[in-house]
Amino acid sequence: MPAQMKRPAAAAAKSGGKAARKEPVNPTTQKCNAIVQIIESAKNYPDEVKNMLAGCVKRCLEVPKEDRHQVQNEVIKMIGELLASVEASHTEELAALEAKVAAADTEKESRSAAAAAASAAALEKAEAVQAAKEALLTAKADRATALTEVATSVQAQKAGDEEQEAAGEKKAMAESTVSGALAALKSGSTENAAKSVLEVMEVGRKLGLDAQLLASATVALGKGPDARSEFDGVVVAQVDGGFSAAIARLTDMITNGEASKAERVAKVDACKAKLEAAEKHVESCQQQREAAQVALKEAKDADSEAKKAVKSFGPEMDVAGKAAAAAKGPLASCKEVIVGFNYLVEGPPAEPEVVAVEGDAAAEPAAAGEAETATAA
Repeated sequence: MPAQMKRPAAAAAKSGGKAARKEPVNPTTQKCNAIVQIIESAKNYPDEVKNMLAGCVKRCLEVPKEDRHQVQNEVIKMIGELLASVEASHTEELAALEAKVAAADTEKESRSAAAAAASAAALEKAEAVQAAKEALLTAKADRATALTEVATSVQAQKAGDEEQEAAGEKKAMAESTVSGALAALKSGSTENAAKSVLEVMEVGRKLGLDAQLLASATVALGKGPDARSEFDGVVVAQVDGGFSAAIARLTDMITNGEASKAERVAKVDACKAKLEAAEKHVESCQQQREAAQVALKEAKDADSEAKKAVKSFGPEMDVAGKAAAAAKGPLASCKEVIVGFNYLVEGPPAEPEVVAVEGDAAAEPAAAGEAETATAA
């Protein structure tokens, strides 16, 4: 034997006598392995179910159809349902991605319109916030005015009440002076004319009598009734009239004072009610401003998200297009596996029968002869 023919034998000897060749893959085993991979990739089935079905693939499908037990047929049915579910899932995923790509123009217009609407809404909410701030400033100004009005009305009430009280005191003092010191001076029965004159003069000044009249009355009243001249009599009469007029004026003031007092009380109450309403309005405006600010923040967030959606549209469509292209592969593989599954379930298709017809009998010997000729050649 030539030397070159010994090398493979020597190599085979070195490798333990095993020839380095690839064993052919059994087509049935290959189909079963592909089915197992699909089962293990199913997403909507529990692991224990997938493990059970995957372990039963070969034990069921490698058995000829006519030799299978009913239990094996039931398991095969479940395997078929799982494969159909995976195919449907791939089909739905691909359809969704292709629909997304197909609706790109519509989606782009929709996002652009949403972004424009969001921007308009944010602008509107910003204007609402500004209006709420202005309304709050106005409400606070109204409250400040109401506070001033309350203070003014309370001060006026206090002054009016004090004036009415002073009028009562002045009236009592005037009446006491008229019935006391002035009467004693007029009649000349005073025990201390100088003191009585001073009292009349002081009370007269408090009552607002004419200063010239009081100056003249100081002299006239200081004289006794018999020593007074006609002019002195006129002066004394005018002083007496002045006191009477002052007492009448004070009486009217006191009489009308009750009505004025009620008016002042009503005025104070009205101002306080106005202040209370103003304070409630301020509180309401503050709440409206806060609500407007919250709405503005939400509108700004929505505007930002809408703008992001517009900006991300292009990249999203690129990803969707690539995903749609990539999704075709798993679906095609799944369909191919299902074809293999159906082949294993039903077995190879039956050979078509050759039906003999009249006239073919003469052809058979000729065909046989041709075959012999070909064999001999």
